[in-house]
Amino acid sequence: VSSSFCENSHRGSGHDRILDISVPLSSDLPTWHRPPGSLMPISVLATAGVHSSASSTSFMHFHSHTGTHVDAFKHFVPDNSQFCVSSSSSALSHRSCRDGDDLLALPLHILNGPVHIVNVPDDVKSISAKWLDRAFPSREMTPRRILFRTRHSRDRSMYNPVFQEDFIALDITGAKWVVERGVRLVGVDYLSALTLEDGVSGHQVLLGHGVVLVEGLDLLLEGEDLSDGGSASLICLPLAVTGGDGTP
Repeated sequence: VSSSFCENSHRGSGHDRILDISVPLSSDLPTWHRPPGSLMPISVLATAGVHSSASSTSFMHFHSHTGTHVDAFKHFVPDNSQFCVSSSSSALSHRSCRDGDDLLALPLHILNGPVHIVNVPDDVKSISAKWLDRAFPSREMTPRRILFRTRHSRDRSMYNPVFQEDFIALDITGAKWVVERGVRLVGVDYLSALTLEDGVSGHQVLLGHGVVLVEGLDLLLEGEDLSDGGSASLICLPLAVTGGDGTP
């Protein structure tokens, strides 16, 4: 299911516009740390059996983390994991996850609601706690949901099948900052919310504390040049797959 958000397109006019910020599923999307063609992100197969001139059906086959997707907590926090912090032992301001939570456990009230879009300059190689402190100096004004818009949106990186190892994302210090500030949802415009170097440890920190991750967004909005951030309303409804670790 597509992610979208609603923003005010004309200051003071009261007229909102709804924008789809998901990447259409196709076989041309990048895949995690693999060369093009080694693993097709999606394939559509015609249904075997009786064909009708009145309708058509097909099978769809794709990886659980294809294109624009949401991570379930169990993606890096399996059953009985040491990384899933119990609510009783956590000093954090938001509820932590439960061991082995699948897609059905993702909180809809976190996936949907007000969101802040912040632009990350091209010279930023990773989103660190130090950079975040400058972007959000006030602890009290830290948004609950943040979408990080980087050069990947302008460069159309999610439409390039060649995997980019130098992608921009949170490092481990940024992940800990997110948890400490009580941010509940993080969205990014490439395949991972964490850098390649801090991918495992960073995911364990975020998912282990119940932070929802939306990855592979397309944040190049019509009529914008990435010069400004802003606020909007996020609508994100991932497929409800029992036992799933991720889904478009």
